[in-house]
Amino acid sequence: MRLFFILFILTTVTANAQELKGSIIDSKTGEPIMNATVYFDGTSIGTVSDLDGNFSLKKPEEITADLIISIIGYQKKRIQNPLDVDISEVKIVKKTNVLEEVVLQLDPWSRKNKARYFKEQFLGAVPEARKCEILNFDKIRLRFNPATKLLTAVCDEPIIIINKHLGYKINYDLTDFEIEFMPYESKSEDLTRRSVKTEVEYVMKGTFFLGSSFFQELETNKPTRKKRIKRREKAYLLSDLRFYRALATNELKDQGYQLYRNRVPVAISNNVRSNQFKQFSRVNFRHKNYTFLINGKYQSFFEVDGETIIDKFGNNLTSKSLIFGGYISKIKISGLLPLDYGL
Repeated sequence: MRLFFILFILTTVTANAQELKGSIIDSKTGEPIMNATVYFDGTSIGTVSDLDGNFSLKKPEEITADLIISIIGYQKKRIQNPLDVDISEVKIVKKTNVLEEVVLQLDPWSRKNKARYFKEQFLGAVPEARKCEILNFDKIRLRFNPATKLLTAVCDEPIIIINKHLGYKINYDLTDFEIEFMPYESKSEDLTRRSVKTEVEYVMKGTFFLGSSFFQELETNKPTRKKRIKRREKAYLLSDLRFYRALATNELKDQGYQLYRNRVPVAISNNVRSNQFKQFSRVNFRHKNYTFLINGKYQSFFEVDGETIIDKFGNNLTSKSLIFGGYISKIKISGLLPLDYGL
């Protein structure tokens, strides 16, 4: 999930919203910072600082996401519980030009090859992903390390994504990105020498990425508002956001999910325990892996790695507690919705 210097208006707030006011200054000079993006992580609720570094935005009561302050050239600022913190003068630190560490292991892969893997595992491997475009892809540094068998990505500024299918512009501040590979030996016959040649190739084992995101409506009439609503409804039906919300509220069965173990249907009530608190839910599972169907059609699976904590928005606060595979894992950014969607 991104950067922009365009003033915009957002109306996704609730009747119980509280107003947040503050200012942003350079930590060394004390000068006001204009055009900094201020938003609640993973939502469409945000604004930009004005000429004097001032900002104001509404915080709906249900919001538990961190407040993020981001601008090119400065370190991202993350503020937890902004209502309990003095934000009258938020100091942000300028990035320094630090040379990347010297890498002794040579990267044997071309950028074209690495870009193919990155886009598929970041944007998604579903048809809708073809309607997503990264505007500043040249700013993303990609590297494959044969020693660790990891393909990593780094970007010093938010990645700007245009999702033409859902009608979003997403600013994604990438914190971590890894694709893990495993080697296998392939053999081919060398007809000229009458011999068999063995080569080491790689297959993907898993992908993990993490970052903060901010959503804006695309400033165009394509897709139309009617199409945006319809497409977002379908994306939500298949999303991990809907799955997490149903998981947190003990509504998996009511929402049309079917749970399986070793291809045999199992009762959700006997396999999932969700303890609900005021701001979050603690979820535990009887077994370590499950397969599930969404509305009897789309098959996915997940592996459990410890307790899962989900906030009221459906945001998984324990990012690696559930590892998805199957259809839901192929959607990625192409089907990503803001955490305040539908609330």
